[in-house]
Amino acid sequence: MRNALITAAAILAASPCVASADFATPVFYETGPVQEGVAIADLDGDGDNDLAVIHRNGALKTLANLGTGTFAPAVDHGILWPAGTATEIEAADIDRDGDMDLLVSFTTVYGSVSIVRNRGNGTFDPPENYDTCYSTQMLVAADFNGDKRLDVAGDSNCFQATIMLNNGDGTLRHNGDYGRGYTPGGIDAGDLDGDGDLDVVFGNGTSDVTTLPNDGTGAFGTHSGQAVHGNPRGVKLADFDGDGDVDIVTSNIYENFISFLRNDGTGAFPPPEDYFPGFGTMNLDIADFDRDGDLDLAVANRDNDHISILHNPGNGVFTDRHDEPAGNGPEDVTRGDLDGDALPDLAVTHWDSSRVAIYLNTTVVTPDADGDGVKDASDCAPGNGSAWELPGGLNDLLLDGAVPTRLSWSAPKSAGAAVPVYDVLRSPSPADFTASTCLEAGGTDRIASDAQIPSTLYAYLVRVRNACGSNAGTRSDGTPRIVAGCP
Repeated sequence: MRNALITAAAILAASPCVASADFATPVFYETGPVQEGVAIADLDGDGDNDLAVIHRNGALKTLANLGTGTFAPAVDHGILWPAGTATEIEAADIDRDGDMDLLVSFTTVYGSVSIVRNRGNGTFDPPENYDTCYSTQMLVAADFNGDKRLDVAGDSNCFQATIMLNNGDGTLRHNGDYGRGYTPGGIDAGDLDGDGDLDVVFGNGTSDVTTLPNDGTGAFGTHSGQAVHGNPRGVKLADFDGDGDVDIVTSNIYENFISFLRNDGTGAFPPPEDYFPGFGTMNLDIADFDRDGDLDLAVANRDNDHISILHNPGNGVFTDRHDEPAGNGPEDVTRGDLDGDALPDLAVTHWDSSRVAIYLNTTVVTPDADGDGVKDASDCAPGNGSAWELPGGLNDLLLDGAVPTRLSWSAPKSAGAAVPVYDVLRSPSPADFTASTCLEAGGTDRIASDAQIPSTLYAYLVRVRNACGSNAGTRSDGTPRIVAGCP
């Protein structure tokens, strides 16, 4: 209790210069009892982000966005999992067909991950289920072996993280179980040691997190543990203090703390810095909610019936907080742009309610030269155009070899506040794109085709841009190249 009081006092002494995010009064949408998780993605291909909600009875419900951050009544896709087993839902294009699929973890004797493939119009194929270890609790999709396909990591009641590698067509194969913990919590992926591979971190009921170093092939080396406070329910990885290293933040249900672990630059972490957001601390998500260029936290506090926004002044010190009412027993919180203004909004599900709450971000930021509602300094994330990342990395463009040739690439890791657009070019020379053929200019889809079958080597390049005009791309041989864009 002494630590909690100290942390609370630190919050009350918050600096007045920290930016603050504003949210409209939440709007609640009925989905039915009892909600376990929510994902935000464009499920029907109309350019707006929709909602997918899983329920304790095993049902999947979706809510179509009407284009303004309001939603049509929930559509019931049936009971897809045994009652009481579904635990988490994530959206990801697992088969790289341009549509956002759904990944669901659920608890069985062998542990399970479901892939629910999107048909492109917001309807779905039956679930494809894969055994993991035992009672899969949480999951994350990431490319663990560098083949530009999304793999899956899930943590289970076998007290390890299971790695499921993508076979290239969206099906999965079990690649091993790694680490050691107890009573799994959240899981996330990021490059902790700076070697270019995505490592894995998962939470444990022993009040610590397990870190797993990736060897680059999707196999993981000797694990290590980092102490936090009180059963980390949520885990997120990102650079919170702006030093270029990936840090760890956890939400800890038993002791009602947010724990921040600063990376020392080598993938090692000093003792955590703790912050008090409320009671019954459940899941969390991260985004630049106040658009000051730094990543903030949104946390669901089940026992207080509110969510907390913890603002980051840029150094990873989360002492400035404000709360939003959230209905009965907020459980899961997920961020995404729901009304098309390029600001991160929130969707919240509830333990004791049948309604999902929508919080539209109404933060006013200036100056805003391009009129997109986002401060100029934050249009390119993180921070500036020179730091803006390519989709998935420098070797992201894939060719399928069919007739016509189809090209695909993943969404940007860090797209900035504005919606990214893509130029697709073809050149007979991988060394020169000055006289290239423009196959697509300013497209919003991540798939393009080329009907011409080359008799000699052709090189392709995808350039991805946001409102700042940052641009870069990859040739089909994987070499990065910056070009002037399509004519």
